[in-house]
Amino acid sequence: MLRRNQIIYVVGFIAVLIGAVCLVYFLKQKSNSLKSETSQVPPSVTATVDEAPNADDSEAETLFTTPFPPPLADIAFPTETIEYPSQWPPELRFSEEFSLVEAVSGELPENIATGTSSKLRFDDIPQKTQEAIESHFRQQGWELVESTQLDTGGIVILVEDPDNGQGGIIVIDNDPNNLETSIVLVTIFR
Repeated sequence: MLRRNQIIYVVGFIAVLIGAVCLVYFLKQKSNSLKSETSQVPPSVTATVDEAPNADDSEAETLFTTPFPPPLADIAFPTETIEYPSQWPPELRFSEEFSLVEAVSGELPENIATGTSSKLRFDDIPQKTQEAIESHFRQQGWELVESTQLDTGGIVILVEDPDNGQGGIIVIDNDPNNLETSIVLVTIFR
């Protein structure tokens, strides 16, 4: 039970950290827009209305813009596929439809847990990627704890292995260079 509480603490800490980064980014963008005479729009989701051109050929009207960037916008994702490390855990060894582009492991501060992460690419939209990821973890005996669809199109999933108290967080996002491809960050904690 203590191990489960530690995992919940770590996953909660990461969620708060992501929220804090988004808040700082939003406040920084807001500050920059107040300093400038021209409006600066952060990387975001924007909806526009395409109207028939009128006499003055004005551009389409912007309806709304979300202030937060996509969850993996500032994280580098290599493009070259690599081999899995020899001692890599089976729950982080994905089918061939996923391309492993980075694999890292290390201790969290104060030795709370060991984090093991895979960066992946998947040739489909985030919703299809979510289906494949959830299926993979179910086959490994893990349970889906929570899944959240973000306004930016990204998805955050929390998973847990009830047999040994491990937990994990999965973040899925559109590849900014190819909207038909997803980038995925999967981290499990021991």
